[in-house]
Amino acid sequence: MSHNKKNEALKEPVPPRHVAIIMDGNGRWAKERGKPRIAGHRKGAEKIEEVMRAARDCGVKYLTLYAFSSENWNRPKSEVEALMMLLAKSLKKNFKYFLENKTRFRTIGNISALPKNCVEEIEKLSNSTKDFDAYTLILALNYGSRDELVRTARKIAEASAAKRFPPPISTGISSRTASTPPAFPTPTCSYAHREKCASAII
Repeated sequence: MSHNKKNEALKEPVPPRHVAIIMDGNGRWAKERGKPRIAGHRKGAEKIEEVMRAARDCGVKYLTLYAFSSENWNRPKSEVEALMMLLAKSLKKNFKYFLENKTRFRTIGNISALPKNCVEEIEKLSNSTKDFDAYTLILALNYGSRDELVRTARKIAEASAAKRFPPPISTGISSRTASTPPAFPTPTCSYAHREKCASAII
């Protein structure tokens, strides 16, 4: 091995700037233990802070947690209501943690369809942490490719009618209308946790 190659091998790996986790498996975790599904979601919520600390310690600057997709509305009403209660409760509970650790909180997805108390907690935490930039947690709520395409097309049509930008439509225009904040880098590492209870909703 050449001297240069040896030096390259000795270098510490550079951590990804943005890691995305697709949260899955909480229901199965609960079922395997004879517990109701919401017990799995509660257990997953307890893991969020642990995941955040681990990502931050590894040098990750942006962590996206895909928590509740638009398809999840098709789950039993009682489960959806329990998830929304858990979301609002967890945001309120972790408010102090975000401030003390200077962690910015953002969301992607259509949060306008969420219950009012959830939206209020989201906006409160987002506004209170908007000036932090050392570490960012992005929570994906009510997200989905079909919903995203419909909302993006609607925004483009509205902007075009108002002559805010000229045709032709480009990927740059579509990125400005999508729900993903353009200031955040694209995730360089994605992970779907399926067999164990990794996390549910913050």
